Amino acid sequence: MIHRKEVFVDFSHSNETVINFAHVFEPGEIDLDDETAHLAGELEISGTARKTEASADVAGRIVGKLEISCHRCLKPLEAAIEIEFKDDFVTLDVYEKSGGENHAVAGADLDVSIYDGERIDIKELAREQILLNLPARQLCEENCAGLCETCGVNKNTENCSCEAETIDPRWKVLEELRNKN
Repeated sequence: MIHRKEVFVDFSHSNETVINFAHVFEPGEIDLDDETAHLAGELEISGTARKTEASADVAGRIVGKLEISCHRCLKPLEAAIEIEFKDDFVTLDVYEKSGGENHAVAGADLDVSIYDGERIDIKELAREQILLNLPARQLCEENCAGLCETCGVNKNTENCSCEAETIDPRWKVLEELRNKN
């Protein structure tokens, strides 16, 4: 059974404007919602949150291990992660006053997160940072042959008898004309 506990930096119970935080998430505690990656061990997050009148800045570090699937053959790989992050938070009021809801999303908007003015969800912050820092393509080895597109066999470990030649569908009409003659 996986426990889903909430972890927050909470400014509402403190007069402090700077709060240090640290938490260790157990495997399965953060759902990355990604088919190719999940936590392979404990994930440590630590940092400092600074609150101003209209915003909060959070900076910190995430260290842990992920299990990532090879992009070509889906073989599971373990990868150590170490992420330094800095995230800016504003309240919904401040965001809307700056025109955030009534204009197209611009580059600066991507650097700002919205919070309720009192609590910042550390679990969601860690999840977001991990997803933003996942490698676009992770390979088990540089010359990974991948899976056969026809039968699905792992071409690194087995040979298949499927035809390797595939014709670009845009040329199919020309092939049909050639076959008629």
